[in-house]
Amino acid sequence: MASQNDQRATDFEEVKRILEQQPRITLMQTEGEPPDCYEIEYRLAGMVRDADGTIRKASQHVVLITLPFGYPHFPPTVKPLTPLFHPDIDPDAVRISSHWQQSPSLAKLIVQVGEMICGKNYNLEDPFNQEAADWYAQHATELPLDSLEVASDESIDEFDLGLDDLDLGPTGGTTEEQSFELSLELESPQAVHDVLADASADHQEGGTGGLSLELESSSTTLEEDFDLGVEDGQEDDLSLDIGEPEKPPQVVQQDFGPKLKEIRSHIDRKEIFIAARLLKEVPALPETEILKKKVKAAQDKCDELLQNMKVLEDEDNFAAAQEVFTQLKTVAVDTPGLAEIGRRLQQSQSMLDTFALTKEKTEPETELPGAEKKKKKSAKETPPPLPKLKEKPAEPKEKKEVIKTKSRIIRAAQQNVPVAPFAVAAAVAAVIIVGGLVYTRDSNTLLEAQRDWQEAQGLVKQKNFPQAEAKINIASAALKTVLTPLPEKSRIKTEIAALFANEDFQRGLKNEAKYKDQYLPLQEVKAREQLDKMTTQAEALKANSVSDAAAAYEKAQSFAAESGLVVEAEQLKERVHQLRMKEALVNAGRAETAGEWENAAKTYQQALEIAQTLTDDKEKEAISKRLAAAAFNRELDQSKKSFTGSQWQQTIEMLERAKKLLEQNPETATVERRQELERLLAKSRLHQVLSTARQAYDSGDTATAVRGYRQSLALLTNQLSLFDETDRNAAHSISRTITMIEIGGELNAAVTAENQKELTDALRHYRAIQNLFNTPGLTKDSSLLTLEENVNAKVSSLSSEAGMKRKTAWLNRNFRRIFMEVYPNSRPTDLSNPNLSLVKKVGNQEIYKLTCTERSRGSAYQLELIYLYDPVADQWIAYRGVL
Repeated sequence: MASQNDQRATDFEEVKRILEQQPRITLMQTEGEPPDCYEIEYRLAGMVRDADGTIRKASQHVVLITLPFGYPHFPPTVKPLTPLFHPDIDPDAVRISSHWQQSPSLAKLIVQVGEMICGKNYNLEDPFNQEAADWYAQHATELPLDSLEVASDESIDEFDLGLDDLDLGPTGGTTEEQSFELSLELESPQAVHDVLADASADHQEGGTGGLSLELESSSTTLEEDFDLGVEDGQEDDLSLDIGEPEKPPQVVQQDFGPKLKEIRSHIDRKEIFIAARLLKEVPALPETEILKKKVKAAQDKCDELLQNMKVLEDEDNFAAAQEVFTQLKTVAVDTPGLAEIGRRLQQSQSMLDTFALTKEKTEPETELPGAEKKKKKSAKETPPPLPKLKEKPAEPKEKKEVIKTKSRIIRAAQQNVPVAPFAVAAAVAAVIIVGGLVYTRDSNTLLEAQRDWQEAQGLVKQKNFPQAEAKINIASAALKTVLTPLPEKSRIKTEIAALFANEDFQRGLKNEAKYKDQYLPLQEVKAREQLDKMTTQAEALKANSVSDAAAAYEKAQSFAAESGLVVEAEQLKERVHQLRMKEALVNAGRAETAGEWENAAKTYQQALEIAQTLTDDKEKEAISKRLAAAAFNRELDQSKKSFTGSQWQQTIEMLERAKKLLEQNPETATVERRQELERLLAKSRLHQVLSTARQAYDSGDTATAVRGYRQSLALLTNQLSLFDETDRNAAHSISRTITMIEIGGELNAAVTAENQKELTDALRHYRAIQNLFNTPGLTKDSSLLTLEENVNAKVSSLSSEAGMKRKTAWLNRNFRRIFMEVYPNSRPTDLSNPNLSLVKKVGNQEIYKLTCTERSRGSAYQLELIYLYDPVADQWIAYRGVL
């Protein structure tokens, strides 16, 4: 069976192969060799929640996948590194247990997470994030947000126990004569997955005396071994519910929609400069950047057309300038000074046309004095400049032109130059045209005055009296330049006079305004009127949403404080507290009913803080009890989540806090919840002990590992009622694991002693293994039987070798005495080279030939004796029988 490192290396290769078929999934980086930590980037549409609470769609997401000890029997942990918004994802974990049970493949898991992100896979029952579940339920028709093709995946082996990685062999080498193969594959019961599923200790280099111990597990999963009370077909109920909001969440930003709509409307109407001003009030958004580009292009075009128009006016080419003016109106109808430019062009062109017509009609018939000089002048002589409309000219220039024409005729008459009748008609026509120009100018001026008056009235309503007065002065000055007796002029003048006679307006000019039958400083009146609007709106919101009403009252309270309305600010502050108190209790009750204990505890805490200033002691005591109950249930539910994530110490701490809350407030939990706490606490402690034992074994500290496993057995025995049948059955698997670890330790020691020629110690360890094989309840499969047979043979071999060594040592100590008893003439110093050899066995007794060499007088002789050895009595006796 492959070791854990081999499993991880195999999975890494499969991940790389699968991701080659997934261009929208990228392996950013890994840690470990082979990797046990993967950072994965997904480039597909999915929902996220920003720090300010905004829910939006994003196209780039990153998760961190970590392989724990016990992988693949313990599932990986998946943590989002970007703020994913999904029913099965919270800021610390992604729920994958169901998927891992069905398909324990790392590569498939990575693809599965991508399908979760884009909304293809999600669970609305018992979610990690209740708020996200509500959002997904509301937007189910919009899901999935994106698609991700899943490449075909090769099947991956079932879970194995991981005991194959228990390196039970020694680190020292063995001689060729000593090597033999002992292959053991143990098929453990279910619960060993929880105990040793993370076994992946690397085998040390060097021989093991040919002894290898491979422990093979069954494919039973963690959930089968340590049942957490989840019925078949259900998701693990140890996840933590996140609080349900009062309303389904909406993906919202600050609503600039109406403002952007207004700006687009101005652009459509070619009101470019108004749109430019409004764009300054909107923050940088993708749509505002597009609108800014449109506005900038239009303004640049306006600048270009105005420059062209100026050049044409300087050349007295008013017809061409008029065409440019027409183009300018199609670009931006609100170009500053556009009406004034139009009037100027119209008047200039009309006067130029008038004098051109007069010249054509009069000069061919009558040669006026100085005519030759006139012909030599440039045809582009510019007419006199027009007066500014808001200045009262001493004498209108149109009248001067008429006088010039009349004078020219008079001078011609005085010089007896005949004047054609149609020349007089031309002069009369000029007078009529000039009169028409005056009427046109007066009409335009009156129109501007009317606009200024309307703006002034609007400013009065806004209580902007200084600017209103300035606009009225502009309108009045314009009315004075109107020479034509138009009815509208009289009406505007009458209305202006009436306004100046109004007391409210006069007070406004003194920076005062009426508020509820009294005049107050204008700024204060504006503040009070604005505050009245805000409180009216807030009160209207209360019928539908206490939360919205409280938020509106808070804004009003802040506004009152900033405006110096101290009394009103205090009154509004108390009103806000009352509404927030009501809102908190309502929301907490909803969360409590829905079992969203995190949200309930948080909201009850808020209510308690508000209650310190608004309610009596009984109310505070009631809220405190409800807070304690919510906190207890929060700790209990969060501990389930930590338990699912194999965070044993954190789970124990949460449960102990919950237990302390229960001791302080016994009525806060039902009997069922109390029992649930005790069961989960016992399971957590058991898992923590097993985890510690596993880590000790991985580090080579088998003694600590065995103590840990024995402690876990004690926990199961002493708190038997807190564990279910599956947990209790795990005791057998843990006992088997302890035996196998002890066998491994003895095997290491035996081979090490054998390598060091310490046969007695080696034999002692092998015999200890024989005793372990006789452990009550130890199930022996074929591999274990083979190991037992080989160990027995090894004991027999080493026993013989050790016995021969012991006998040889006896002979070396006693051969001189033995041979001198038979050969008394021999001297001890002449005897050497003792040796023995087995001649035959008679029953349990052994007959040996003893020999030594006698050197005497320069010659060497071999002396022989036959002895019988009784292994039961451990005695040597001279053999007198027949060989």
